[in-house]
Amino acid sequence: MNNPTSSPFLTTNFYLSAYLIAHGMRLSGCDRDNGGRATFVFQQSSDLPKRVSEFTIGEDASVNANGFVNAIKRLKSVIYDG
Repeated sequence: MNNPTSSPFLTTNFYLSAYLIAHGMRLSGCDRDNGGRATFVFQQSSDLPKRVSEFTIGEDASVNANGFVNAIKRLKSVIYDG
């Protein structure tokens, strides 16, 4: 369940972002600094902390391969095509 009063989740980790997207988390934006580094902005949800933990710890982190590849393509499009 989304909580509109929660702060968004920010990360510069490209593969974490792809993992989150592949698990249905909503990417709400991408900010780039002067050096070109991308910060991905996700809407908070009840599943988001669990997914971040799964990815960070590496245990029980699984994702559909096609979904992960599609998420990578989407992120590259967001970064390079704006």
